Amino acid sequence: MIEFDAGTGFMLFLGADDLFMDIDKEITTFSKSLNIHMNNLHKESIIESKSTINLLLTILIVSIVFFTLITTIISKGIINSIEGFQQGLLEFFDYINHKNIDIKLLDETYKDEISIMAKVVNRNIVASQKRIENDKITIQNTIEVLSDFEQGSLHKRVTIETDNDSLRKLVTLLNQMGEKLESNINKTLNVLEEYSNYNYMEKIDIHGSKEH
Repeated sequence: MIEFDAGTGFMLFLGADDLFMDIDKEITTFSKSLNIHMNNLHKESIIESKSTINLLLTILIVSIVFFTLITTIISKGIINSIEGFQQGLLEFFDYINHKNIDIKLLDETYKDEISIMAKVVNRNIVASQKRIENDKITIQNTIEVLSDFEQGSLHKRVTIETDNDSLRKLVTLLNQMGEKLESNINKTLNVLEEYSNYNYMEKIDIHGSKEH
């Protein structure tokens, strides 16, 4: 309520104290509500931050475990590949050195550079094995022919072909020697047969033969 003071000429507000008290209460109530709301927001923010941090930590831990497992698996695979590669080479060398009669190819099952190398080495191992086995057959055939020569049978020849230059030269010389020996012996027998028939005109041709 508003009154006018004639003596002072001022307007007087009746009940102003009550009005200010109500305003103060409203402000206090709003301030408390605001503080409560801010506290709630702060708590929610802390909770969300903790949740985010926990999530990030979980992702980090899972990532570390995952990469550790992947690294371990890859490392184990590489080690297995290298060990298999090494073992295959050792067995191949044992085969070359006549320690093994069979040969085992390198493991090509792994999908890595070592498996690519193993495929290349395996192709060479197969080719080498083929040459070695063929050389063995050639040598065995040569031994059989020489054995026949020793027994007096000169008509046998080495018939196995080989890609080994040294063996091929040996085979050629052996076959030529067999042919020459057989020819000379046949000529000698023919001359002896003529001599037995009192024909002494025939002679043994020693042209090209070395003197002893």
